[in-house]
Amino acid sequence: KFRPSKNQKFLVEAMKILPDNFKLLLKGPLVKEGPLAERDNLFFNETKKLASSLGLDDRIQIEEGFCQDVQEYYQMSDAYAFPSTMEGLGTPLLGSIACGVPVAANRIPGVTDTWIKVGETGYLSGLDPAEFAKSMEACTRLPKEKLAAGAAYISRTAGTGCLDREYLSIIKSLTGN
Repeated sequence: KFRPSKNQKFLVEAMKILPDNFKLLLKGPLVKEGPLAERDNLFFNETKKLASSLGLDDRIQIEEGFCQDVQEYYQMSDAYAFPSTMEGLGTPLLGSIACGVPVAANRIPGVTDTWIKVGETGYLSGLDPAEFAKSMEACTRLPKEKLAAGAAYISRTAGTGCLDREYLSIIKSLTGN
C-alpha cells in the first residue's frame, strides 16, 4: 500500500545515493475513499513529485494498483527494500526471503530483526538514506547459497504448510480429535 508508514518516499531519497544501475519499482494499492484516502493520495503524489524533482524518473517506476503475481516481482529483483516505520509481521519481507531475494530493512524490533538473518538473508539499518543505500548494495553481494538456506528456513517456519499444520493441530485439540 501507498501510505506514510510504508515509507516509500524514503526509498526515493536512498535511490539518489545508489549507483545508476539500481532501479526501483514502487507498486501497491491506493485507498480511494474513506478517512485515509486524502492522506494516502497526497503521499503517493508527493512520492512521484520527489522522484521527478531528484531527476530519478528513468530509475524509479511508481505504479498504483494491487500486485497480482508478487512472486514474479520478487524473483526478478536483486533485492527487496523494506523501509516501513511500523509493521505487525512484515509479510512482504517473508515473501521476499522465501523467494531467495535478500531484504534491506529498517530495524523494527520484534519484526525485521526476527526474520532477517544479517549477512545471510539481508541487512538491517536505521532510516538514514546513506546507511540504507549501503544495506541495499550489500544485499546484492549475498551468496546464492545463503539466500537459498534462508528461503528454506522461512518455508519451514512460516510457510503455508507449516501454518496449515499448526491450525489443524489447534482445531483438533479444540474438537478433541
